Amino acid sequence: MIGRDLGLTTIEKKFFEKCNPIIEAEGLETYDLSYVQGSTTLKIFIQNPVTKTALIEDCVRVDHALDVVFAEDWVPDSIVLEVSSPGVFRQLKTKRHFEQAQGEWIAVTLNEEIEYAAAGKAKKMRNFRAKLIGLTEEELKFQVEDAQLNINANKIKKATLDPEI
Repeated sequence: MIGRDLGLTTIEKKFFEKCNPIIEAEGLETYDLSYVQGSTTLKIFIQNPVTKTALIEDCVRVDHALDVVFAEDWVPDSIVLEVSSPGVFRQLKTKRHFEQAQGEWIAVTLNEEIEYAAAGKAKKMRNFRAKLIGLTEEELKFQVEDAQLNINANKIKKATLDPEI
């Protein structure tokens, strides 16, 4: 999980390769991209590398800058582009996403239940909320109650930021 790319399909990779340089030229970065084959919507999530968010003005500017890509012959005429911020409860998919989320609260769903000890008791869990306190190439380190859990990245089915609001 940590080492993988965004997990893009072939057409998503092509959109990424065409759109990412334009987004970077606007001083922003592509956080994620999603296009469902057979769908008419391409969703591009952008962020300012400093603030980790995007203003509506950023989204509009990128949308207009991408007109050149969507005029190309290979792009379906029916496609609808949505450019937005990844949001507060953004999905974490790549190593960079997790690096940016260190010190933050994360909602995690595992592929299988794990056992751990906290507050002097053995516990089991598959879904949990914890603070991400570190990572390596293979593991994510979480603080759950009074326990530190080192979880292999391959065991994580889904992870999203889950800030205290």
